[in-house]
Amino acid sequence: MLVLPVELREHILRPLPSHDLVNVRTAGNRALYELATPMAFRAIRIGNDTRGLEVFRAVVNHRIASLVQEVHVDISQPKTVTTSGALGRYLSPAASPLIIHCHPVDFTSMQETYPKGTMFASIASHFPSLSHLKISFGADLACSVPQAERLSGQAMLMDLILSNPQCRPSRLTSLTLHTMVFPWATFSSLLAMNTLSSLTHLDVHFNDIPAGRIPADCMSSCPQSIRHRADSPPWRLRHLKLTATVESIHFTPIDFTLLHFPYLETLFIENMTFRTPSANVLTPAKNPGAMEDFIIRHSTLRSLTLKDCMLVHTRRPWAAVYDRIFSALTLLTELSVDFGPPRREWINQNPSQLSSKFLINSHPEASLGYCSLSSMRLEVNRGKFIRDFTDAPLVVKGDEAALVRLKGKVKARAQANNMFSN
Repeated sequence: MLVLPVELREHILRPLPSHDLVNVRTAGNRALYELATPMAFRAIRIGNDTRGLEVFRAVVNHRIASLVQEVHVDISQPKTVTTSGALGRYLSPAASPLIIHCHPVDFTSMQETYPKGTMFASIASHFPSLSHLKISFGADLACSVPQAERLSGQAMLMDLILSNPQCRPSRLTSLTLHTMVFPWATFSSLLAMNTLSSLTHLDVHFNDIPAGRIPADCMSSCPQSIRHRADSPPWRLRHLKLTATVESIHFTPIDFTLLHFPYLETLFIENMTFRTPSANVLTPAKNPGAMEDFIIRHSTLRSLTLKDCMLVHTRRPWAAVYDRIFSALTLLTELSVDFGPPRREWINQNPSQLSSKFLINSHPEASLGYCSLSSMRLEVNRGKFIRDFTDAPLVVKGDEAALVRLKGKVKARAQANNMFSN
Protein backbone atom coordinates (compact mmCIF):
# COMPACT_ATOMS: atom_id res chain seq x y z
CA MET A 1 0.00 0.00 0.00
CA LEU A 2 1.29 3.43 -0.96
CA VAL A 3 2.31 5.52 2.07
CA LEU A 4 1.43 9.18 1.51
CA PRO A 5 3.31 12.04 3.15
CA VAL A 6 1.64 13.54 6.20
CA GLU A 7 1.19 16.92 4.47
CA LEU A 8 -0.68 15.28 1.58
CA ARG A 9 -2.92 13.32 3.94
CA GLU A 10 -3.82 16.53 5.75
CA HIS A 11 -4.60 18.21 2.42
CA ILE A 12 -6.92 15.31 1.49
CA LEU A 13 -8.71 15.12 4.84
CA ARG A 14 -9.18 18.83 5.51
CA PRO A 15 -12.16 19.41 3.12
CA LEU A 16 -14.09 16.38 4.43
CA PRO A 17 -17.25 17.01 6.49
CA SER A 18 -17.28 16.03 10.15
CA HIS A 19 -19.24 12.78 9.73
CA ASP A 20 -16.73 11.53 7.12
CA LEU A 21 -13.85 12.43 9.40
CA VAL A 22 -15.47 10.40 12.17
CA ASN A 23 -15.58 7.41 9.81
CA VAL A 24 -11.91 7.92 8.95
CA ARG A 25 -11.06 7.79 12.67
CA THR A 26 -12.61 4.31 12.91
CA ALA A 27 -10.82 2.93 9.85
CA GLY A 28 -8.21 1.18 11.98
CA ASN A 29 -5.23 3.14 10.70
CA ARG A 30 -3.42 4.81 13.60
CA ALA A 31 -1.87 7.52 11.45
CA LEU A 32 -5.24 8.47 9.93
CA TYR A 33 -6.81 8.40 13.39
CA GLU A 34 -4.29 10.90 14.72
CA LEU A 35 -4.77 13.18 11.71
CA ALA A 36 -8.57 12.99 11.57
CA THR A 37 -9.30 13.40 15.28
CA PRO A 38 -8.49 17.13 15.61
CA MET A 39 -10.27 17.81 12.31
CA ALA A 40 -13.41 15.90 13.33
CA PHE A 41 -13.81 17.89 16.51
CA ARG A 42 -12.73 21.22 15.07
CA ALA A 43 -16.37 22.38 14.99
CA ILE A 44 -19.36 21.01 16.90
CA ARG A 45 -23.06 21.87 17.06
CA ILE A 46 -24.97 21.62 20.32
CA GLY A 47 -28.74 21.55 20.04
CA ASN A 48 -31.27 22.69 22.60
CA ASP A 49 -32.48 19.19 23.45
CA THR A 50 -31.56 16.13 25.49
CA ARG A 51 -29.20 14.87 22.80
CA GLY A 52 -27.43 18.22 22.71
CA LEU A 53 -26.97 18.11 26.46
CA GLU A 54 -25.46 14.63 26.22
CA VAL A 55 -23.04 15.76 23.50
CA PHE A 56 -22.03 18.78 25.54
CA ARG A 57 -21.35 16.72 28.67
CA ALA A 58 -19.38 14.11 26.75
CA VAL A 59 -17.17 16.64 24.99
CA VAL A 60 -16.39 19.00 27.88
CA ASN A 61 -15.46 16.08 30.15
CA HIS A 62 -13.02 14.63 27.62
CA ARG A 63 -9.61 15.77 26.45
CA ILE A 64 -11.03 16.37 22.97
CA ALA A 65 -12.54 19.59 24.37
CA SER A 66 -9.15 21.19 23.79
CA LEU A 67 -9.48 20.44 20.05
CA VAL A 68 -12.75 22.33 19.56
CA GLN A 69 -12.28 25.66 17.76
CA GLU A 70 -15.88 26.44 16.78
CA VAL A 71 -19.14 25.85 18.67
CA HIS A 72 -22.67 26.44 17.38
CA VAL A 73 -25.27 26.64 20.15
CA ASP A 74 -28.73 26.21 18.57
CA ILE A 75 -31.45 27.42 20.93
CA SER A 76 -34.79 26.34 19.49
CA GLN A 77 -38.10 26.18 21.27
CA PRO A 78 -39.09 22.69 22.52
CA LYS A 79 -42.26 21.50 20.79
CA THR A 80 -43.99 20.49 24.02
CA VAL A 81 -43.86 23.80 25.86
CA THR A 82 -46.75 26.15 26.45
CA THR A 83 -46.97 29.80 25.50
CA SER A 84 -47.11 31.42 28.90
CA GLY A 85 -44.55 32.59 31.43
CA ALA A 86 -41.03 33.95 31.17
CA LEU A 87 -38.51 32.94 28.56
CA GLY A 88 -36.95 30.53 31.05
CA ARG A 89 -40.16 28.50 31.12
CA TYR A 90 -39.98 27.99 27.38
CA LEU A 91 -36.63 26.30 27.87
CA SER A 92 -37.68 23.93 30.64
CA PRO A 93 -35.07 22.02 32.73
CA ALA A 94 -36.50 18.69 31.58
CA ALA A 95 -36.29 19.47 27.88
CA SER A 96 -33.42 21.87 27.55
CA PRO A 97 -29.92 22.52 28.89
CA LEU A 98 -30.48 26.27 28.69
CA ILE A 99 -32.41 28.18 31.33
CA ILE A 100 -32.81 31.89 31.66
CA HIS A 101 -35.36 34.11 33.37
CA CYS A 102 -36.17 37.67 32.48
CA HIS A 103 -35.77 38.84 36.07
CA PRO A 104 -32.27 40.06 37.05
CA VAL A 105 -30.31 37.42 38.95
CA ASP A 106 -26.61 37.04 39.51
CA PHE A 107 -24.57 34.27 37.93
CA THR A 108 -23.92 32.37 41.19
CA SER A 109 -27.59 32.11 42.12
CA MET A 110 -28.41 30.92 38.61
CA GLN A 111 -25.89 28.09 38.93
CA GLU A 112 -27.24 27.07 42.33
CA THR A 113 -30.89 27.20 41.30
CA TYR A 114 -30.56 25.70 37.81
CA PRO A 115 -27.41 23.54 37.70
CA LYS A 116 -28.54 21.80 34.50
CA GLY A 117 -29.81 24.96 32.89
CA THR A 118 -26.55 26.85 33.29
CA MET A 119 -24.20 24.24 31.83
CA PHE A 120 -23.56 26.43 28.80
CA ALA A 121 -22.75 29.45 30.93
CA SER A 122 -19.27 30.85 30.27
CA ILE A 123 -18.98 28.40 27.40
CA ALA A 124 -15.55 29.62 26.32
CA SER A 125 -14.06 28.38 29.59
CA HIS A 126 -14.99 24.80 28.64
CA PHE A 127 -13.09 24.89 25.33
CA PRO A 128 -9.54 26.26 25.67
CA SER A 129 -9.05 26.56 21.88
CA LEU A 130 -12.48 28.05 21.08
CA SER A 131 -12.10 30.90 18.59
CA HIS A 132 -15.59 31.15 17.04
CA LEU A 133 -18.92 30.93 18.85
CA LYS A 134 -22.28 31.00 17.07
CA ILE A 135 -25.53 31.32 19.00
CA SER A 136 -28.79 31.10 17.09
CA PHE A 137 -32.38 31.25 18.24
CA GLY A 138 -35.13 29.41 16.40
CA ALA A 139 -37.66 31.55 14.57
CA ASP A 140 -40.48 29.74 16.41
CA LEU A 141 -39.08 30.86 19.76
CA ALA A 142 -38.69 34.43 18.55
CA CYS A 143 -42.27 34.62 17.31
CA SER A 144 -44.12 33.08 20.27
CA VAL A 145 -42.55 34.57 23.37
CA PRO A 146 -44.17 37.84 24.59
CA GLN A 147 -42.11 40.82 23.57
CA ALA A 148 -40.96 42.05 26.99
CA GLU A 149 -39.78 38.59 28.04
CA ARG A 150 -38.17 37.97 24.68
CA LEU A 151 -36.12 41.15 24.86
CA SER A 152 -34.88 40.89 28.43
CA GLY A 153 -34.60 37.10 28.31
CA GLN A 154 -32.36 37.02 25.27
CA ALA A 155 -30.17 39.79 26.65
CA MET A 156 -29.66 37.94 29.94
CA LEU A 157 -29.04 34.66 28.15
CA MET A 158 -26.31 36.26 26.08
CA ASP A 159 -24.78 37.73 29.22
CA LEU A 160 -24.81 34.31 30.90
CA ILE A 161 -23.22 32.43 27.99
CA LEU A 162 -20.50 35.02 27.37
CA SER A 163 -19.51 35.41 31.02
CA ASN A 164 -16.26 33.85 32.14
CA PRO A 165 -16.46 33.63 35.96
CA GLN A 166 -13.30 31.55 36.21
CA CYS A 167 -11.40 34.37 34.47
CA ARG A 168 -9.53 31.82 32.40
CA PRO A 169 -7.69 33.04 29.31
CA SER A 170 -9.91 32.74 26.23
CA ARG A 171 -9.05 32.60 22.54
CA LEU A 172 -12.57 33.55 21.51
CA THR A 173 -12.28 36.27 18.88
CA SER A 174 -15.33 35.67 16.65
CA LEU A 175 -19.01 35.74 17.66
CA THR A 176 -22.11 35.18 15.54
CA LEU A 177 -25.58 35.95 16.93
CA HIS A 178 -28.49 34.85 14.73
CA THR A 179 -32.21 35.59 15.01
CA MET A 180 -31.81 38.15 17.76
CA VAL A 181 -34.96 40.10 18.59
CA PHE A 182 -33.85 42.29 21.47
CA PRO A 183 -32.39 45.75 20.92
CA TRP A 184 -28.66 45.54 21.38
CA ALA A 185 -28.80 45.96 25.16
CA THR A 186 -26.19 46.93 27.69
CA PHE A 187 -24.57 43.78 29.02
CA SER A 188 -24.71 44.03 32.82
CA SER A 189 -21.83 41.70 33.56
CA LEU A 190 -18.23 42.88 33.48
CA LEU A 191 -17.26 39.27 32.75
CA ALA A 192 -19.41 39.25 29.61
CA MET A 193 -18.18 42.70 28.63
CA ASN A 194 -14.60 41.47 28.83
CA THR A 195 -15.47 38.71 26.36
CA LEU A 196 -17.10 41.18 23.96
CA SER A 197 -14.15 43.54 24.20
CA SER A 198 -11.76 40.79 23.11
CA LEU A 199 -13.67 40.06 19.88
CA THR A 200 -12.20 40.94 16.49
CA HIS A 201 -15.15 39.63 14.43
CA LEU A 202 -18.84 40.16 15.25
CA ASP A 203 -21.82 39.08 13.13
CA VAL A 204 -25.35 39.92 14.32
CA HIS A 205 -28.61 39.11 12.54
CA PHE A 206 -31.75 40.76 13.91
CA ASN A 207 -35.09 39.02 13.56
CA ASP A 208 -38.36 40.76 12.83
CA ILE A 209 -40.67 41.72 15.69
CA PRO A 210 -43.95 39.82 15.10
CA ALA A 211 -47.12 41.83 14.53
CA GLY A 212 -48.57 43.21 17.74
CA ARG A 213 -48.09 46.05 20.13
CA ILE A 214 -44.66 46.48 21.67
CA PRO A 215 -45.24 47.00 25.40
CA ALA A 216 -44.08 50.30 26.86
CA ASP A 217 -42.36 48.58 29.79
CA CYS A 218 -40.26 46.66 27.29
CA MET A 219 -39.05 49.82 25.58
CA SER A 220 -38.26 51.57 28.88
CA SER A 221 -36.61 48.65 30.69
CA CYS A 222 -34.27 47.51 27.90
CA PRO A 223 -31.48 50.00 27.10
CA GLN A 224 -30.92 49.91 23.37
CA SER A 225 -27.30 50.97 23.10
CA ILE A 226 -24.39 48.79 24.14
CA ARG A 227 -21.98 50.95 26.07
CA HIS A 228 -18.36 50.19 26.71
CA ARG A 229 -17.72 49.89 30.43
CA ALA A 230 -14.90 51.98 31.84
CA ASP A 231 -13.64 49.00 33.87
CA SER A 232 -13.37 46.65 30.87
CA PRO A 233 -10.63 46.40 28.21
CA PRO A 234 -10.87 48.59 25.08
CA TRP A 235 -12.72 47.31 22.03
CA ARG A 236 -10.60 45.22 19.63
CA LEU A 237 -13.33 44.73 17.02
CA ARG A 238 -12.08 44.97 13.42
CA HIS A 239 -14.85 43.31 11.40
CA LEU A 240 -18.57 43.94 11.98
CA LYS A 241 -21.56 42.52 10.09
CA LEU A 242 -25.12 43.64 10.83
CA THR A 243 -28.14 42.21 9.02
CA ALA A 244 -31.91 42.25 9.57
CA THR A 245 -35.00 40.61 8.14
CA VAL A 246 -37.44 43.52 7.93
CA GLU A 247 -37.51 46.43 10.35
CA SER A 248 -40.50 47.83 12.20
CA ILE A 249 -41.09 51.56 11.83
CA HIS A 250 -41.48 52.09 15.56
CA PHE A 251 -38.85 49.67 16.84
CA THR A 252 -35.11 50.03 16.26
CA PRO A 253 -33.05 46.82 16.54
CA ILE A 254 -29.89 48.70 17.45
CA ASP A 255 -29.14 52.20 18.66
CA PHE A 256 -26.01 53.49 16.93
CA THR A 257 -25.86 56.73 18.89
CA LEU A 258 -23.03 55.84 21.31
CA LEU A 259 -21.55 52.90 19.44
CA HIS A 260 -17.90 53.25 18.42
CA PHE A 261 -15.16 50.71 17.71
CA PRO A 262 -11.78 52.48 17.45
CA TYR A 263 -10.10 49.74 15.36
CA LEU A 264 -12.95 48.84 13.00
CA GLU A 265 -11.73 48.11 9.45
CA THR A 266 -14.59 46.21 7.77
CA LEU A 267 -18.30 47.06 8.02
CA PHE A 268 -21.07 45.07 6.31
CA ILE A 269 -24.68 46.24 6.69
CA GLU A 270 -27.54 44.37 5.01
CA ASN A 271 -31.27 45.07 4.79
CA MET A 272 -31.24 47.80 7.44
CA THR A 273 -32.84 51.22 7.24
CA PHE A 274 -31.15 54.61 7.42
CA ARG A 275 -33.52 56.38 9.78
CA THR A 276 -33.77 60.10 10.45
CA PRO A 277 -33.18 61.69 13.85
CA SER A 278 -36.75 62.93 14.02
CA ALA A 279 -38.72 61.78 17.05
CA ASN A 280 -41.61 60.96 14.74
CA VAL A 281 -40.36 58.62 12.03
CA LEU A 282 -43.34 59.48 9.85
CA THR A 283 -42.29 63.14 9.64
CA PRO A 284 -38.54 62.77 9.18
CA ALA A 285 -36.07 65.63 9.12
CA LYS A 286 -33.34 66.56 6.67
CA ASN A 287 -30.45 65.83 9.05
CA PRO A 288 -28.54 62.52 9.00
CA GLY A 289 -29.62 59.69 11.27
CA ALA A 290 -27.76 57.58 13.83
CA MET A 291 -26.72 54.77 11.47
CA GLU A 292 -25.24 57.22 8.98
CA ASP A 293 -23.35 58.97 11.79
CA PHE A 294 -22.14 55.57 13.04
CA ILE A 295 -20.54 54.87 9.66
CA ILE A 296 -19.01 58.32 9.36
CA ARG A 297 -17.39 58.33 12.81
CA HIS A 298 -15.40 55.19 11.93
CA SER A 299 -12.66 56.87 9.94
CA THR A 300 -10.58 53.69 10.29
CA LEU A 301 -12.80 51.82 7.83
CA ARG A 302 -11.08 50.26 4.83
CA SER A 303 -14.02 48.22 3.54
CA LEU A 304 -17.71 49.19 3.50
CA THR A 305 -20.62 47.15 2.13
CA LEU A 306 -24.22 48.40 2.01
CA LYS A 307 -26.46 45.64 0.68
CA ASP A 308 -30.21 46.06 0.20
CA CYS A 309 -30.28 48.96 2.66
CA MET A 310 -33.01 51.59 2.55
CA LEU A 311 -33.18 55.31 3.17
CA VAL A 312 -36.42 56.95 4.28
CA HIS A 313 -37.29 59.09 1.25
CA THR A 314 -37.20 62.65 2.53
CA ARG A 315 -35.32 65.83 1.76
CA ARG A 316 -32.08 63.93 2.43
CA PRO A 317 -31.16 61.72 -0.57
CA TRP A 318 -28.52 59.02 -0.94
CA ALA A 319 -26.25 61.59 -2.57
CA ALA A 320 -25.85 63.30 0.81
CA VAL A 321 -24.79 59.99 2.38
CA TYR A 322 -22.29 59.29 -0.40
CA ASP A 323 -20.78 62.77 -0.10
CA ARG A 324 -20.23 62.36 3.65
CA ILE A 325 -18.54 59.00 3.10
CA PHE A 326 -16.41 60.60 0.39
CA SER A 327 -15.16 63.27 2.82
CA ALA A 328 -14.90 61.31 6.08
CA LEU A 329 -13.66 57.80 5.22
CA THR A 330 -10.26 58.67 3.82
CA LEU A 331 -8.83 55.14 4.26
CA LEU A 332 -11.62 53.37 2.36
CA THR A 333 -10.26 51.09 -0.40
CA GLU A 334 -13.22 48.70 -0.85
CA LEU A 335 -16.80 49.80 -1.44
CA SER A 336 -19.93 47.90 -2.43
CA VAL A 337 -23.38 49.47 -2.70
CA ASP A 338 -26.12 47.14 -3.95
CA PHE A 339 -29.86 47.73 -3.70
CA GLY A 340 -30.86 44.54 -5.47
CA PRO A 341 -32.80 44.29 -8.73
CA PRO A 342 -35.85 46.44 -9.49
CA ARG A 343 -39.21 44.84 -8.77
CA ARG A 344 -41.78 44.11 -11.44
CA GLU A 345 -44.67 45.40 -9.32
CA TRP A 346 -43.15 48.87 -9.54
CA ILE A 347 -43.78 48.84 -13.30
CA ASN A 348 -47.38 47.70 -12.73
CA GLN A 349 -47.94 50.46 -10.18
CA ASN A 350 -46.40 53.18 -12.36
CA PRO A 351 -46.91 52.09 -16.01
CA SER A 352 -46.87 55.64 -17.33
CA GLN A 353 -43.68 56.64 -15.52
CA LEU A 354 -41.40 53.62 -15.81
CA SER A 355 -40.48 51.58 -18.85
CA SER A 356 -39.57 47.90 -19.07
CA LYS A 357 -35.92 48.98 -19.36
CA PHE A 358 -36.10 49.63 -15.62
CA LEU A 359 -36.33 45.89 -14.97
CA ILE A 360 -33.36 45.02 -17.16
CA ASN A 361 -30.73 47.21 -15.56
CA SER A 362 -30.25 50.24 -13.36
CA HIS A 363 -31.91 52.64 -15.73
CA PRO A 364 -31.22 56.34 -15.02
CA GLU A 365 -34.94 57.11 -14.89
CA ALA A 366 -35.15 55.98 -11.24
CA SER A 367 -33.00 55.61 -8.14
CA LEU A 368 -33.30 52.57 -5.88
CA GLY A 369 -32.64 52.21 -2.17
CA TYR A 370 -35.55 54.25 -0.84
CA CYS A 371 -38.64 53.51 1.21
CA SER A 372 -41.31 56.14 0.80
CA LEU A 373 -43.94 57.05 3.38
CA SER A 374 -46.71 56.17 0.96
CA SER A 375 -45.39 52.60 0.73
CA MET A 376 -45.50 51.90 4.47
CA ARG A 377 -48.20 50.15 6.48
CA LEU A 378 -48.92 52.99 8.85
CA GLU A 379 -50.60 51.05 11.68
CA VAL A 380 -48.82 51.91 14.93
CA ASN A 381 -46.37 49.17 15.98
CA ARG A 382 -47.32 47.09 12.95
CA GLY A 383 -45.79 49.03 10.07
CA LYS A 384 -42.72 47.80 8.23
CA PHE A 385 -40.34 49.64 5.97
CA ILE A 386 -41.20 48.60 2.41
CA ARG A 387 -38.59 48.87 -0.35
CA ASP A 388 -39.30 51.54 -2.93
CA PHE A 389 -37.64 53.91 -5.41
CA THR A 390 -37.73 57.53 -6.47
CA ASP A 391 -38.02 58.92 -9.98
CA ALA A 392 -37.49 62.60 -9.14
CA PRO A 393 -35.04 63.73 -11.87
CA LEU A 394 -32.83 65.87 -9.64
CA VAL A 395 -32.56 63.15 -6.99
CA VAL A 396 -31.82 60.44 -9.55
CA LYS A 397 -29.06 62.46 -11.21
CA GLY A 398 -27.62 63.56 -7.88
CA ASP A 399 -27.50 60.02 -6.49
CA GLU A 400 -25.86 58.64 -9.60
CA ALA A 401 -23.23 61.39 -9.78
CA ALA A 402 -22.37 61.15 -6.07
CA LEU A 403 -21.99 57.36 -6.20
CA VAL A 404 -19.80 57.52 -9.31
CA ARG A 405 -17.65 60.15 -7.64
CA LEU A 406 -17.32 58.07 -4.45
CA LYS A 407 -16.50 54.83 -6.27
CA GLY A 408 -13.92 56.62 -8.38
CA LYS A 409 -12.20 58.00 -5.29
CA VAL A 410 -12.16 54.60 -3.56
CA LYS A 411 -10.83 52.88 -6.68
CA ALA A 412 -8.07 55.45 -7.13
CA ARG A 413 -7.05 55.08 -3.49
CA ALA A 414 -6.95 51.28 -3.79
CA GLN A 415 -4.79 51.47 -6.92
CA ALA A 416 -2.42 53.90 -5.22
CA ASN A 417 -2.08 51.58 -2.23
CA ASN A 418 -1.33 48.64 -4.52
CA MET A 419 1.37 50.60 -6.33
CA PHE A 420 2.90 51.63 -3.02
CA SER A 421 2.88 48.07 -1.65
CA ASN A 422 4.48 46.70 -4.82
